[in-house]
Amino acid sequence: SSSSSSSSSSTDTDIEASATTTQLREALDMNQLAAWWLNLAAVSNNNSNNNHHNNSSNEDSFEQCLQWIQDVNSENTSTTTTATASTTQARGDKHKPSSCWLRSHMELRQFGHGQSNPTFLVRIDTRRRRRNDTDDNSNNKNNSFHFVLRKKPARVAHVTAHALHREYRVLSQLHQHNLQQIKRQQQRRRRLIPIPRVYAYCTDTTILGAEFYLMQYVPGRVFVDPSLPGLSPAQRGQVVQEMIRTLVSLHQVDYAA
Repeated sequence: SSSSSSSSSSTDTDIEASATTTQLREALDMNQLAAWWLNLAAVSNNNSNNNHHNNSSNEDSFEQCLQWIQDVNSENTSTTTTATASTTQARGDKHKPSSCWLRSHMELRQFGHGQSNPTFLVRIDTRRRRRNDTDDNSNNKNNSFHFVLRKKPARVAHVTAHALHREYRVLSQLHQHNLQQIKRQQQRRRRLIPIPRVYAYCTDTTILGAEFYLMQYVPGRVFVDPSLPGLSPAQRGQVVQEMIRTLVSLHQVDYAA
């Protein structure tokens, strides 16, 4: 099953997302995705408990989302065993009731670009915590979480094409590079590489029919035309200067580290 509904929220994020996405051109099994996400939240919660560490001040939106899923799932289940979904459940059973509630909170749209790898905007609505709860009692001030899902196409032209694992690895390493720069001298912050964070990579092709990964949604403008139509000469100059700065920063990355 698939979803092609758009967000009804009036936040800036939703307005921008609606402008850059379109209805689904490739159907995804949202039940499978919800079950996988639920299992991811359970695993994350178990790891946090085992490490006896919870630094909420450093949580990003993905960690907050996983915590929200775990909290609501605990409310919706009568026993603790159903709150921790098994790997088998996350991989296959479309009719497990424990993931149905999460599926009802998820909306999916597809970006109109992304090169040859289908790219989707995933929105998780947090306004309803329980089936009969219509009040906004969520801690998320925007009432929703937004993430980007990027997957291999259903048909792969060549075995070496669509190397999503390489994308994920490069983005992960560049994020570590940014963290190192932040820990160092303040002036090195200008060496940061403007990239989205990546959160999880799934190699199990039974979930969505191909490998995929989740990453941060960064609101912004996407220019397909390199002439940057609609911008003033001064604005185009700023874009080009930032492009050069980013290229310089990339050349300063210790790729062998």
